[in-house]
Amino acid sequence: MSIWEWLFERNNPGPVGDIRNSGRVPGKLNIWFTIITGGLALAALCFVSWHFVIADNFKYSFWDYLLRPLSLSIYLIVCANYTVSPAYNNMGYLGFINNPFRYTDNLNRWLFFIMIALLPGKLIIVPLIRLSRLLHGRLKGV
Repeated sequence: MSIWEWLFERNNPGPVGDIRNSGRVPGKLNIWFTIITGGLALAALCFVSWHFVIADNFKYSFWDYLLRPLSLSIYLIVCANYTVSPAYNNMGYLGFINNPFRYTDNLNRWLFFIMIALLPGKLIIVPLIRLSRLLHGRLKGV
């Protein structure tokens, strides 16, 4: 933290976003939309699994075969359970130029980068959760 930030924002910090434990997939969607997005997400998960876990069979050791699926699983679990939301109105000038009098814009910019890093996992896991809930509800009623 620079001296300007310490002097000017010490007593009155700007708004900062948050990281919430969401744990729930919001809303109920159309059945066909859920099936289509769930199928696309399943195809994306198969591609990611093939490309990062299975395709490089002879290049890595046993521990890589254990760590790669484990890290992919942990990433998807984190994406399913946490929601990051930065305060967009406090991200510096034009969203990427640093405000030298605030340190909270740096925190919001980091939250934005974390949100972007979690976005691919959210695009895969949320439709899969919705599809599994739809199938569970249909099979439970049969």
